[in-house]
Amino acid sequence: MNITNELQFQTAASNLNNAIKKTIKEKVPTTKPSPHAKRWWTKDLTMMMKEKNKLSGQSYKLRGLPDHPIHEEHCKFRNKVTETIHKTKQEHWIDYLEDLNQQSIYTANKYVSSPSGDGGRTSIPVVTI
Repeated sequence: MNITNELQFQTAASNLNNAIKKTIKEKVPTTKPSPHAKRWWTKDLTMMMKEKNKLSGQSYKLRGLPDHPIHEEHCKFRNKVTETIHKTKQEHWIDYLEDLNQQSIYTANKYVSSPSGDGGRTSIPVVTI
């Protein structure tokens, strides 16, 4: 079909746009992120947690031998995991704040100025993108 005037062009563009939208709606699955998802969690943290759990199990099995080196190794690695989690959370929060626009700056202000739900320390909320 040859397009010879602007009206035909606008109609063809509209039809194409509608076809793309319909295809996306039918074929592209929508994501439903869990409300419990931690946006700051990384694959490295997953691997570290697996290693920590492995060391924890070994330490538990040898709990009758308090001088065994596995206990100290587990303790050091557990502390390293904790520090890495803290650092990852901070980096995620800083990245979030650096990418703010004029609308989301008020949301970030609400996050930091409102008290947390349990009366504890204000925590970094789940950031939806």
